[in-house]
Amino acid sequence: MGLGRGGGSGGGRQGTDTAVVRRGVMAATFASLRYRNFTFLWLGQLTHAFALWIDQLAKPLFILHLGGTAAELGLILVARTVPAVLFGMLAGVIADNFNRRLVLVLTKIVVFGLSVGFTAVVVLGIAEMWHIFAYNILRGMTMAFDQPARRAMIPSIVPTNLVTNAMALSTGSMTAMRIGGAAAAGLLVATFGFGVTYAVMTVIYFVALVFTWMLRPPDHQRSGYQGVRKMGGDFMEGLRYAWKVPDIRGILIISLGWFMFGMAFMQIFAPLFAHDVLTVDRDGTGINRLVNWLADPPGAVDRAEVGEDVGDRTGTEVVPADGEANTDGDIPKPVKGAKLFGAMLSIAAVGSTFGALVLAWTNPSRFRGLIMLALLFAFGWLLITFSASTYLQSVPLALFILLFLGIGQSGFFPLINAVLVEKADESMRGRVLGVLALDRAMTTAGGAAAGFLAYEMGAQTAQILFGVGLVVTALVMFTVYPPLRRID
Repeated sequence: MGLGRGGGSGGGRQGTDTAVVRRGVMAATFASLRYRNFTFLWLGQLTHAFALWIDQLAKPLFILHLGGTAAELGLILVARTVPAVLFGMLAGVIADNFNRRLVLVLTKIVVFGLSVGFTAVVVLGIAEMWHIFAYNILRGMTMAFDQPARRAMIPSIVPTNLVTNAMALSTGSMTAMRIGGAAAAGLLVATFGFGVTYAVMTVIYFVALVFTWMLRPPDHQRSGYQGVRKMGGDFMEGLRYAWKVPDIRGILIISLGWFMFGMAFMQIFAPLFAHDVLTVDRDGTGINRLVNWLADPPGAVDRAEVGEDVGDRTGTEVVPADGEANTDGDIPKPVKGAKLFGAMLSIAAVGSTFGALVLAWTNPSRFRGLIMLALLFAFGWLLITFSASTYLQSVPLALFILLFLGIGQSGFFPLINAVLVEKADESMRGRVLGVLALDRAMTTAGGAAAGFLAYEMGAQTAQILFGVGLVVTALVMFTVYPPLRRID
């Protein structure tokens, strides 16, 4: 009986200890959510990200549905990124000189209005390629004003030791919503068409506006509007400050490589791999059969019956049997690769969410420079491996590598943002983050190059070249820029 009591007590203590450890991990991972203002900021971003990922999946499929090519996928990324670059530094100046909550609320209102207008065009069946370009240009402008204000606000609503945790949770919300958003968009597009998909997106943007409205952060010291000349001077001051601080300068340089070679994967290469490269054997077993069901559910019209050209795998226009692109808002025919693309993004997002939560839990405060360089190198290597694996036409292998791509991707961006806002003075945080937007010019160049290279030499070869670019960037910066290695 004594042994029984002792064993029972030991088992009870073990169970209690496990529960305590579990609660400790959860508390550490979500520590920033103990603060009301961050909770509403996070919920606003969560819902905004869900709607954004619906758009991110639906848009390339809609372009291909209208008869677009790989080159036009690259140009649409240019249309979204150029305004973000042009207005990014101005947005940083505004984030430093005006109330950041007001900037976020006004941005969300504009996003909601743009979504209503674009949804109406799609539902009415009058959408043309220029509508997509115009919508992307305007969305790029609003994106420029959202990010500096939101990220610069974080150090004022959580303690300094939780800034990395908060940034990781913010990134985790984006990647977690990629799971739901991509899966929902793939299902909505394949089942109901683009009209319903964009209507759902618009409703979710409204919810994001409500959460943002509920923010009540402390205001920061600011000068307010003092004329165009003063704002121009603030712009130049931000550039000089960012270049003068060695840690900030190093982060901006490696970010330039990240935006040039890494950002094109989800926007350009992933839809091309799903639409033109990866195929699934209809007689396959296990995961092949599951992915085949996702790509072409039972009862779907056979591709040959809708006149789809599956011979050319780089840049072929998707044209129905009657020879004209279908411009209706709804889809009477299945969209090639829609569900497979959704599955790819969702699996990558599982890895990204896991990586972001691990970063939030560990909340590193040492060796962050080395961690950033290692993540940059690993992501480039994984892009090369993923592209090479597609030559084997093994969908399970490609999806397995995608999981690790997600893990590698999720740590880099929250780390650079956390270090930037920690190293910058309170009065300069918006402008430093605005300078980061200038690096997004490389997203424009990278997106355009990715689209045209994929058109000329195929998505697989082009993606390998972009992976090599990331690897080289990491190795060169590790070798020639010691201050980056010393960042804690």
